[in-house]
Amino acid sequence: MLYNKCSKNRVIHNRQDVNFSRPINDLLAKNVVYETLQILANGNSWCSASYHELVKKSGFGKTTVISAIKELIGDNRIRKKQVRNEDKSRLPNRYELLIS
Repeated sequence: MLYNKCSKNRVIHNRQDVNFSRPINDLLAKNVVYETLQILANGNSWCSASYHELVKKSGFGKTTVISAIKELIGDNRIRKKQVRNEDKSRLPNRYELLIS
């Protein structure tokens, strides 16, 4: 089973017994990260999520998630905005979903 939609606190994607080649894995990662953002958006056109949260919920590693985010931005599927507090401390990034 590739997709396992569960509650927000569980892994959304389970890829334990699946061995993909690199290009297919990158495509899968991009789609799973986008689906994870959609689930976190909960029907809105945006969501706030840290890399740690996306790693935990997508089941992919941090570098794979970051690469998938960059590809999604390049494909104009999402827009990323860094958010800061009034005291200039960083908050989770805000992602605007451009295609649903």
